[in-house]
Amino acid sequence: MSIWYHLHGALTHFPIALAIISFVFDFAGAAFRKPSLRAAGFWTLVMAALAAVPAVATGFFTAHDYGTAKSLLIHRNTSVAAGVLLLGLALWRGLRRDDLSRASFIAYLVGVLLAAGAIGLTGWLGSRVVNFL
Repeated sequence: MSIWYHLHGALTHFPIALAIISFVFDFAGAAFRKPSLRAAGFWTLVMAALAAVPAVATGFFTAHDYGTAKSLLIHRNTSVAAGVLLLGLALWRGLRRDDLSRASFIAYLVGVLLAAGAIGLTGWLGSRVVNFL
């Protein structure tokens, strides 16, 4: 196994954890009307989006060891989609300077949950690729 395999396995946990924590901060910030918690949620999401870049990149370097199995392709596509969603959410909120209507903020929270779920699914699919090929 290459160094990329181990590096990929280590890096993938950051976007998962950070996306979940981002949702928790944002939800708590909205529930308790604490702008500081919403700010923490935003910056945690930015870190999740940035952490997704090396996680996905090392996955591409690792993939050649596993061929083109269907589960690997689904894993790759799901990881790219989740990373793009995280980046898009961070850009949307950053460009709006956190000036989101209630409906937009709820849509944003749903997007963060979808991204976190997609990243979790990606991790599960990755474990299937490694353990069952």
